[in-house]
Amino acid sequence: MPREIDLQPKQSALLRLIKSHRAIVIGAGGGRGSAKSSGADRCAMVLLEEWPGLEACMVMRTWVKQMVPFHLEPIRRDFPWLGDKLKSSPPAMLRIGKSRMDFKYAENYDAVEEAFRSGNYDLIFIDQAEQFSMREIREIRKACRSSRGRVAKLVLLFNMR
Repeated sequence: MPREIDLQPKQSALLRLIKSHRAIVIGAGGGRGSAKSSGADRCAMVLLEEWPGLEACMVMRTWVKQMVPFHLEPIRRDFPWLGDKLKSSPPAMLRIGKSRMDFKYAENYDAVEEAFRSGNYDLIFIDQAEQFSMREIREIRKACRSSRGRVAKLVLLFNMR
C-alpha cells in the first residue's frame, strides 16, 4: 500500500524534473542543511514505489562520515515503516516492491571505477557532487543506463558555498 511522503516545495520541483523533464543530467544546489539529502531520499522513495523495477543508486564520497548520517540514519528514523526493507550495512540497499536503491561510496577514482564499471541504473543521485571530479562523475554516468525503456537520469546535488 502506498504511503504518503511529504516533500518541501523545492523537493517537489526536483521530483517533477526527474519524472518529466527531458534532461538526463539534473543539478540541484543549496546551502548546508537545506534538505538536499533528505529531498533526494524522499524523491527516490516515491519513484521506487511508483516505478516498479526501478534500479537507483545514491552515491557519496565517504561511508561513515556522510552516507550513514546523511541518508541511512535519517531514512531509518523518518520512515520506520520501512523496517527490514532497508539494509544499512555495506552493501546497503533499500527495497520497495520490485524496486531497489543501492547506497554506495567512492573515496577516489579507483573506487568509482570499481563501484560503477559494470553498473546499470535508471537513476543515480550523487550527493555533495562538488566533492567528485568531472572524471569521476563521467565514470559514474556510464552506469546511468536503463534497460527497462526509461530515460536514465543522473542527479547532481551540490552544496553552494
